[in-house]
Amino acid sequence: MTVDEYTWPLSQLGEAIAELGQRAGLVSAAGFPGSPPQVCHTDPDALAIWLGQIAAGLGLETEAVETSYPDIEALLCHGPPALLRLPGTDPGESSGRGGFLALMGSRGDRLHVLGPDGKSHWVAVSALRQHLCDPWEAPLAVGIDALLVAANIPAERREKVRGALLTEQLADQHLTACWLLRTSPGTSLWQQIRQSHLLRSLTVAFSANIFYQVLLLFSWMMIGQGALQGHFEWTWLWAWALLLLSMIPVQLLIAWAQQRLTLEGTLLLRQRLLYGALRMDPELVRHGGVGYFLDRVLDVEALESLVLSGAFGTLLAGVQLVTAGVVLYLGVGGGLHVALLLLVLLYVLGASWFYYRRFQTWDSAHRALSTDLVEQMVGHRTRLAQEAPSRRHVDEDRLLMRYLKASERRDTSQLFLGNAVPQIWLLLGLALLSYNIVVEPASVTALAVSVGGVLLAWRALGQFMQGASNLVRAFVAWQEVAPIAQAADAPPTTAADPGLALRSAQQTATNERMPLLTGHQISFRYAADDAPVLANCDISISVGDRLLLEGPSGGGKSTLAGLLAGVRQPDNGLLLLNGYDQQTLGEENWRRQVVLAPQFHENFVFTGTLAFNLLMGRGWPPQAEDMQEADEVCRELGLGPLLDRMPGGLMQEVGESGWQLSHGERSRLFMARALLQQAKLLVLDESFAALDPDSLEQALQCVWRRAPTLVVIAHP
Repeated sequence: MTVDEYTWPLSQLGEAIAELGQRAGLVSAAGFPGSPPQVCHTDPDALAIWLGQIAAGLGLETEAVETSYPDIEALLCHGPPALLRLPGTDPGESSGRGGFLALMGSRGDRLHVLGPDGKSHWVAVSALRQHLCDPWEAPLAVGIDALLVAANIPAERREKVRGALLTEQLADQHLTACWLLRTSPGTSLWQQIRQSHLLRSLTVAFSANIFYQVLLLFSWMMIGQGALQGHFEWTWLWAWALLLLSMIPVQLLIAWAQQRLTLEGTLLLRQRLLYGALRMDPELVRHGGVGYFLDRVLDVEALESLVLSGAFGTLLAGVQLVTAGVVLYLGVGGGLHVALLLLVLLYVLGASWFYYRRFQTWDSAHRALSTDLVEQMVGHRTRLAQEAPSRRHVDEDRLLMRYLKASERRDTSQLFLGNAVPQIWLLLGLALLSYNIVVEPASVTALAVSVGGVLLAWRALGQFMQGASNLVRAFVAWQEVAPIAQAADAPPTTAADPGLALRSAQQTATNERMPLLTGHQISFRYAADDAPVLANCDISISVGDRLLLEGPSGGGKSTLAGLLAGVRQPDNGLLLLNGYDQQTLGEENWRRQVVLAPQFHENFVFTGTLAFNLLMGRGWPPQAEDMQEADEVCRELGLGPLLDRMPGGLMQEVGESGWQLSHGERSRLFMARALLQQAKLLVLDESFAALDPDSLEQALQCVWRRAPTLVVIAHP
C-alpha cells in the first residue's frame, strides 16, 4: 500500500485529531468535531487556527513546527503523536495528491500511522521521507546522477554520496506542515501525571528498592550468622558475595529510575507553572512587583530540587523503615523493638512540625528581606535623589534584625531534627537488644536478625530525617508558588464552535454595516467592596470608526480598554464582537481580533531581537514577508533612523541587556507590535503621550492608515 492510502482528507481532519488524541492516550474519550469551514481550504493560517481550537476543545494543544531537510527523519521518529500535511494539500493546489497523516508513534525504522478506516498501519520511515522530499529532490536527481557517473563514483557508494549532495543543496528547504499534538498544560495535574512516565519510573524505583532491601536482609543474615558463631563456611561466603554483586545492578536501576523521575517531574512542574504564570490575574501581576516575582522564581528552583529529592528519599526511607519493622518483629526484641521504633518516628514527626513552624517564620523574614532588596535596587537612583541619607538604612536594619531572630529560632529547631536521632535510635535499639539477651538468651539466627533490623532502621532513619527536612522546605516553597499553579487550573475559554469563530473573523471584512463591537450596560469593579469603575456603560464601535477617548486619570479609560480587548471580564452587562460574546468566540479568537497596546508602564521590551519584539503576536520563526512588513511599519512610524543605526537591523538584540531604546522609541515599538497583529480593532492606551509633535504626526498617520478600526485613549 502507498502512503496516500493512509491519508485523511481535509474534511475529516477534526475526526483525525479526536481519534489520534484518544489512540495516543492523551484524552480518555473524545467526540468527533465537525469539518473545517470553507476558509480553511484556501487560507493556511485559518487552518492552523482551526486546528488549535479543535485541539483546545479536546483538552489538547497543537504546536506548529518546521524542520530543515536534514532533520526530517528525526522529526518523523520523535515527533508523534502529530499531524503531517503531505505535498499537494496546500490551498490552491489541485494535483490530486495530498492529505494528512496521523502519526501515532515510531518503532525502529517504521512509523505507526492511524488511517481513516480507524485501523493502525505501519509505514517505513524512509518511504514517507521520500514521499515528503520528492518535490525537492526530483528536479536535482538527473543532474546529480549524471555527476556521479561522470566522477566515476563506485556503485556501492553512489547512494551515500547522492544523499550527501542532496543534503548540501537542500539544506535551506524547510518542512512546515506539521503539528505536534500534546496534552494541554491546563488539564488536571493527575491526568498529566498518568500520561507522563512518572508513575512508571516511580513503580520501577519502588519495586527495585524493595528487592534491594530483600537482598540486603539475606546478605546480613548470612554474614551475621557466621560472625556471631565465630566461624565461616566457604559456601555461605560465596553466597554472600553473590548477593553483594547482585545489589550493584539493583542500585544502578534505582539511580536510573530516580534520575528519570527527577527529569520528568521537573519538566511537568515547569510546564505547569509557566502556563499558570501566563494565566495569572493581571491585577496580581501588576501589584506584585519585581521582588515578589523574583522570590517566586527562586521558590520554583528550590521546589524542584527539594520536593523531588525529598519525596523520593522519604519514600525509599519509608520502605526501609517498614522492612526494618518486620525484621525487628522477627528478631529477639519482637514487639518491644517495633514499639520503640514507632516512638522514635512519632518524635520525628513532632520535631518536623516544630521545624516547619519555625522555618515558615524564617522564610517570611527572608522573603521580606530579599523583596525589599530588589525593590530598593530598582529604585536606587530615586533614593539617592530623594531620600535623606540618615534614613536610607532604617528599614533594612529592621528587616535584618527580624531575619536574624528568625534564623536563630530556625537553627535551634533544626537541632531536634538533626543527625542525633539515628544515633539515639542506635543506642536505644542496641540497649534493648542487650536487655533481651540478658533476660532471655536467644539463638544466633534471631540475634543476627535483630542486629540487622537495628542497623537497617538506623540507616533508614538517617535518610528519612534528611527527606523530612527537604519536604518541609519544599512545602513552604509550594505555599508561595501555589497561586501560580492554581492559575493553570482555570483554562481559557475555548470557542463553542471553531468554525463559527473563523466565520466571525471573516465577517468583519464583508459586512461593514454591522457594528464591530457593542457593549450594553457594562459594569466593572476591581473588588467586591469597591465602588464601580464603570457603571451601566453602553458603547458601539463600527468598522472603520476612529474614536478618541479622553478623561481624567482614574476615570476608567484603561479599564474600558481592558474590557474591550478581553483582558478583563465585566461584572455585569454584555459585550459582543460581530454579534457574539466571548464565551462563544473564545478568548483567543477575541484577542486576535481586538488588540490592545497598554500604557507605557504596563508594556515591556523583552530581551531578544527587535524582530521578536515586533512579531511576537504572529508566527515564529517569521517568514520573509513578515520581516519585510515589520521593516515597513517601523519606518512608517519614524523608526527608520533607529534601524539604520543598529548593526543588526531587525535582528539587533534589545531589552535590559541589549540596545537601549528611548522612551519615544519604545512607544513606537509597542504601536508597531500592535499593528503587525493585523487585528480588526486596535486600542491604543496613551501610546502617543511620549512623542514630540513631529513624531506624533508621523506615527498617527501610520496608525490611521493601517488600522481598520481605531480607538485612541489620551488625556484631555
